[in-house]
Amino acid sequence: MNKNIISALVLAGMIMGSNAFASQAREGVMGTGGNSINAGSFYYDSAYNIFYNPVYINDMKNYVIFEKDATGSGFVGTAASMHGFNWAVYMNRANAFGSTTASTAGSALGTSAYATRPIDFVIGGDQGVKWGLGITYASNNVTASDKKSTDMDMRAGISMNGFDPWVGFHVTGKNGAAENKNKGFNAGLRYHYGEWTPYAMYSNKKWEPTGGNTKNNTWLVGLGRESKLGDAARLMYALYYYKSKTESSDTTATARKDGGLPVNVSVEADATSWLTLRAGFIHTLIGPNNNAAADTTTRVGGTFHMGKVDTDFVFGETGGTVDSNSVGFDKGTFTQVSVRYSW
Repeated sequence: MNKNIISALVLAGMIMGSNAFASQAREGVMGTGGNSINAGSFYYDSAYNIFYNPVYINDMKNYVIFEKDATGSGFVGTAASMHGFNWAVYMNRANAFGSTTASTAGSALGTSAYATRPIDFVIGGDQGVKWGLGITYASNNVTASDKKSTDMDMRAGISMNGFDPWVGFHVTGKNGAAENKNKGFNAGLRYHYGEWTPYAMYSNKKWEPTGGNTKNNTWLVGLGRESKLGDAARLMYALYYYKSKTESSDTTATARKDGGLPVNVSVEADATSWLTLRAGFIHTLIGPNNNAAADTTTRVGGTFHMGKVDTDFVFGETGGTVDSNSVGFDKGTFTQVSVRYSW
């Protein structure tokens, strides 16, 4: 039998028997392989990959999840099947537009200041070719002006012969108070070759904060691998290169160039039948990386398994800091927590 086929079968069995579901806690520990579009990872399988390529709704479904972090915010989501289609709905997902738009005046990259209470809807199917469509929408009335602010993303993807391309658009972003607008576009591809996953992504973002127009172009290429260590441990790692350029006519914003060659390494191990532990590491090998705090980061967390209920967590400290100098058993120990029921 072809070695690539054997490798793919082994990996499929490993993933089916592991925690391939997603949470902020899991992705926060393991990293994302450079994904700056939205939730999800480029270098390993995660249910939250539906938020950049909705085709993955066909692979991970039949669950409901509740997320909470140390700030008190949280969201809920569910995914299931009905009438031959697979679908997911999420409400109040944190940072749903976090990297799609940058709406704050004077900010080169940031989160949307225009809308709250986002809702996600994803649908997909398999008619010989797997496909998926997704939409994220949010609106809010600005208190000072009583004008509506809105944000909306739309995305689509397919999966065929190991190729998973996607495309996404920020259809509308409007600040009702100042009539500022923003828009964006991204596209990418993941390819499955046994344990290996090469990937590439490009994004273009434009917004109109008070003071002028700002635009950002980012492209990235990477190679990830997800492999098995013995019977109860999994090793994931990725090496990727990215370049980013921001230009602005806003006198309060600073034009900048960014780039680098980071590496992500993460391990998940089933310590017992009821506990999975994980650790993740990111280090920038080469670069001008403007975010010095992200040059090297190590995080730890895990999952409690209780029947069909899984509880993911990240170790941190009081105040919600996951990258603290020390970790103690106090009220901040479980900095991010999610509870998921699957069937």
